[in-house]
Amino acid sequence: MKVRTAARQSGVGAALLDAARAKTQQRGCLRLILLNGREPNAYRNRFHQSAGWQERTSMADSVHHLEAVAGSQPPVDEESVP
Repeated sequence: MKVRTAARQSGVGAALLDAARAKTQQRGCLRLILLNGREPNAYRNRFHQSAGWQERTSMADSVHHLEAVAGSQPPVDEESVP
């Protein structure tokens, strides 16, 4: 999920995190995991930490890109997501 620039600082991001937390608790989940780059404003501004998320520096974030299968959706370039 990503909040559009125009909607930032309006409580939308916090509401999305709260809704995700409530839904997963209803389903009996014990934890949520957030993958976030260290460059976005949300990271630099400590948005997630202020909402109760704890950064685990011991975790690695790795990606292995696969070739598209014929007839499947084209891969999404993370930089082009609005």
